[in-house]
Amino acid sequence: MSQGTPLTLVIAGMHRSGTSLTASLLQSAGVDIGEKLAPATPTNVKGHFEDLAFVEFHKQVLSSQGLNNAGWTSYSQVSVPEQYVASARRMINQRADKSLWGWKDPRTVLFLNFWHRVLANPFFIFVYRSPWETIDSLYRRNIESVDDVFYGNPNLALKTWESYNRAILEFFQKYSRESLLISIETIIQNPNQLIQLITEKTEAELDAPPTNLLDSSLLKTEVLSSHRPTLLKEYFPEAIDLYQQLNDASISSNRSEKVNEECYLTNYQNWVLQDWLDLRRLEFCLKQTQNYFKQEQQSLLQLQQENETLKQKLSEMESSKIWKLHQFWVKCKKLFSQLFKRSKNE
Repeated sequence: MSQGTPLTLVIAGMHRSGTSLTASLLQSAGVDIGEKLAPATPTNVKGHFEDLAFVEFHKQVLSSQGLNNAGWTSYSQVSVPEQYVASARRMINQRADKSLWGWKDPRTVLFLNFWHRVLANPFFIFVYRSPWETIDSLYRRNIESVDDVFYGNPNLALKTWESYNRAILEFFQKYSRESLLISIETIIQNPNQLIQLITEKTEAELDAPPTNLLDSSLLKTEVLSSHRPTLLKEYFPEAIDLYQQLNDASISSNRSEKVNEECYLTNYQNWVLQDWLDLRRLEFCLKQTQNYFKQEQQSLLQLQQENETLKQKLSEMESSKIWKLHQFWVKCKKLFSQLFKRSKNE
């Protein structure tokens, strides 16, 4: 790494791969990752840790190319038009007084060659996660945020995972001395290892992150015990092969993280018919729910009809001679009562 030049740590990875958690660790270790950060959301309760200036820059460039500004694309690299280069350099110059700074945005993966060219002293930290956990997290967030980007094209999630991680792997193989490839599982198991590896490769002075910073419960891993990995292996073998390459290229010395063929077959026979059964159960529950609402609608309609009948009877009663005579008698009674009280007082 260049001496005397501010070090820029670029934190990147596919969406829902643990880049937010990684950025929070580096922030606690002393890295300035920006002042104006994206706020927390229901699907990222501890925050995104994204510098809004870089996020907006990436969004604008993607939109200028006619691409989804969230980065849902099968492109592995996006060119930056000349009119945006000055803006990128301006953002870098505004942080020139910082000795150790960086940013996190998954979209950065689509601009790796550009940032490698314009940054004076960059170090890239690539975080990856298994395709099945990433897709599961994307689908879960998709439902909670009422975002329909995957509903018409569910395969887009896997295609985007492949394009992002293929770009990461190719860049890492070319610039391994200026980058680090690590799985989110490794970071969770040993956060200090991440700090140590960065320190060794960059000679940056980083603090040890707080031991209570990580909340592993936020990273859902239950899908590994289902048949989803098996389905990916069966129908999308290229994705599994890419995941194997990422594991082989990563720095982790934990061999248990390497893809184990047998894990895809765990309880597979029990799951083959499970979706079928679950679907029929859901249909039954849906039918019951529909019947319940239908009964409630009928009850509501009946109440509305009874209410109208009562209104009509009341109207008829108020217009009848007997009702009018009753009202006259009430007024007379009230008047006689007042006269009686007055005469008694006199």
